[in-house]
Parts: sequence; structure tokens; C-alpha cells
Amino acid sequence: MSKSLVRGAAPETPFRAEARTRRKEVVTTQLTLFEDSPKVQKAIERFRAFEPEDGYYLAFSGGKDSMCIYHLAKMAGVKFTPYYNVTGIDPPELIYFIREHYPDVIFSRPKTTIWALIVKKRMPPTRLIRYCCDHLKERTGLGRFVVTGVRWAESAKRKNTRAMLELNFNSKTKNIRLNNDNDEARRMVESCIKKNKHILNPIIDWTDEDVWHFIHANKLPYRIATNVQLDCDVLHRAVMTVFTNRLRTEKGTRLVKKGRKLTEVEQKVYGKTQTMRYLAGSGEPIYPIGYIQHKNPMFKKRSICQYTEDGRKGLHDNLRVNVRLMLQMMRQPLYGRNTEYADNRISLFSAQWGKCAVTGKDFRTLDDIHCHHIVPRCMGGSDAYQNLILVLEPIHKLIHATQKATIDKYLETFDLNKKQIQKLTQLREQVNLPALT
Repeated sequence: MSKSLVRGAAPETPFRAEARTRRKEVVTTQLTLFEDSPKVQKAIERFRAFEPEDGYYLAFSGGKDSMCIYHLAKMAGVKFTPYYNVTGIDPPELIYFIREHYPDVIFSRPKTTIWALIVKKRMPPTRLIRYCCDHLKERTGLGRFVVTGVRWAESAKRKNTRAMLELNFNSKTKNIRLNNDNDEARRMVESCIKKNKHILNPIIDWTDEDVWHFIHANKLPYRIATNVQLDCDVLHRAVMTVFTNRLRTEKGTRLVKKGRKLTEVEQKVYGKTQTMRYLAGSGEPIYPIGYIQHKNPMFKKRSICQYTEDGRKGLHDNLRVNVRLMLQMMRQPLYGRNTEYADNRISLFSAQWGKCAVTGKDFRTLDDIHCHHIVPRCMGGSDAYQNLILVLEPIHKLIHATQKATIDKYLETFDLNKKQIQKLTQLREQVNLPALT
């Protein structure tokens, strides 16, 4: 071995010269502040350190991680080809998104389909039994240097089993995982790159915050899956049709409505559905894909976001809480009260945007803030968050007032509308007092 190779220096070749020229032609105007961070520069260096002559096989899924490695490869100026592995149950919105924003992605179709695998395995893939990934995704890119967006932050298992660089020699005893890209690692890659499929995970040490920061800093478009149950209903019909036909016997079908007892997790997720079926003989459940539910975000205005000028204005408007008064609350000693009461009092101030829960008026001083127990402590009420509410001092007196003169006095002070009076009446009823007339 030559002295230059021992020291980690690779011999000059036309390919390396071309690669170096290509890197210099990378448009510098694409750089942002976040791209100067150590993690981004480290990821770019990893791309450049192990670049093969035929280019990288970049595994692209359309998700946030694969978007990052795609654009990092662009920044590094390396040669690569992005591939999307078609599974047969791909969301149409995702396919449209990839075709619109990443037209150079090649759609790779597997030799088998998810439907054939379900019949062969006699059950759909689950979170724990993920045979679909092995057959439809992980068997691609053989003989190539594959780049993936695997990250340690995704799971504890990946932190223990995945590395920045993975070298595969067709043997369990000869798989090598490297978490650095020093000269020794580079020489090892140069000597075995042509033997089999090798994997580079350039963002293996990135956190979720790093990924989203990179996406937002570079203004990259991304796709969010919503109302997924609409597509799952269609898939459920197709899956059950295949199951019914393939598991049919002379006496009927192997799909039955009763089987083994569901686990606590299974009962929580699928216990209420009537579409659950079991495999006769083994009693194993077949989870109904059509029962997957999408939960819309509650009490969230769609107009408030960080991607438009009006959305950002609404976002900052919602953050206008009297921080000075909140700090005074945090420093105020509450003698005779427990920690739960003090913490929930501050949390309520933030949740109510520093306003009275009945009138909607801002609290201006500490004396204005009165913490009311919805169910009084003398009636068994606690200091729990759900049992507390912050109101102005006169409103608090109105809730507990029994004399008509006192009630009339404070009603004249506030010009309460119908909705506010109704809320005040509900609070009075909780303390066994008559409604306001």
C-alpha cells in the first residue's frame, strides 16, 4: 500500500477532479445562517468524504428527513440519484407532492406488492411486525452506496443498532458500523465500496429540532398528512376483499368474529370497532386498517401559522400576555396554600391570556386576580387545575353574593351580556346559589 493511502490521502483521478470542480460550482446564494452550523457542515463533509464514482443511491420517502438529505446532497455538490420505493398503498397526496417539488425522483416498483405480502404473512404489517419495510424498501439499492435519513432521535433501538456509516459484507460477523469519518474510515470505505450495499446516514445525530430548523431556514415545502382515515377506508375495503377471497374454504371462511382476548393496548385502540376479524384456528386478530382515526386539532385557528404575514401577526397577537404581572404572581407568597394551587394559578393566568374568565377584561394588578374554586373546598372541591378559574374581584363577589342589594350593586358596575350572565349563573349554581334574575 502506498504511503499516501496509509495517511488517508486518496490518489488524484479524473473523477475526483470533476467532483471537486462540481462542488465549487454550488450556488453560494442558497446558504442560510443555519447552513453554517456545525451539524450541517458535518453532514456535507460526510457526503463528500464517501462519494462513490457512480454516485449515491438516495432513498427518498417524501418525509422531512429525506428532504433534508436531498438538499444536503445538493449543497455538498455530490452526484446522486433519488429513488422513491412504491409500496402500493402510497397516499396520493404524497405522490403529487413529490412529482411537483421533486420531479427528478425515480419511482422504483418492487417485485411483489403489499397485498401479496399480506396474504403470504396472513396478517397486515404492524408497528412491531414490519415485514413490509424488509420486502418493499430495504432490499433496494444492492451494489450501490445508499444514503438514508435514519436518525438516532427516532427511537432507542436505532440509537443502538444504526450508525453514521454501515458497511455490509453479506455476513453478520462482518458488518461494520462507524460513527466517525476520519482518515481510517475513509480508507476502509475505499477498499470495500464495490463489494455490496453500504449505507451512509449523514444526519444520524440530528434531533427533530435540527430537522425542522433546517427545513424552515431553507424554506423547504413539506407535506402534512391529514384526514388519513379517508384513504384508509378505501384500503380497508380492498384488503378485506383479498382476505375474504384468499381465506375462503369449502365450509365457509377462515375469518371469524371471535378470537383471543385483546391486550390492553389493542383494546384501547380497536376495542370499539365492529370490523375486527380473527383468523380461525390461531385466534389472532386482524387489525382493521379502516378504523384508523384522524383527530383534528381543537380550538386552533387555521389562519394562525408561521408561513404567512397575517398568520405570523395572529401568532404574535396570541402571545401578548402581561408577562410582568405573571412574574409578580410567581413571586407572590401564598401562605396557607399548597404548591398545586400556586402552580395551577399561574397556569390559568397563561391559559386565560391574563383575562377574566367571565368578562374577558385584562387583569391589571395582583389585587384584581381572584382564584375561584368551581366546587368549593367545603363541598369536597380540590385545588386541581380543572376546579379553578381566575376572575375579577367584583365577579368573585357576585358568584358568592346572597343579598339582592349586593348583587344589584355589582351588576350595575359591569355591563354583562347574556352569555356572560349565563356563565356567571353556572358558577353560582356550582356553589348552590340561585341564578341571577
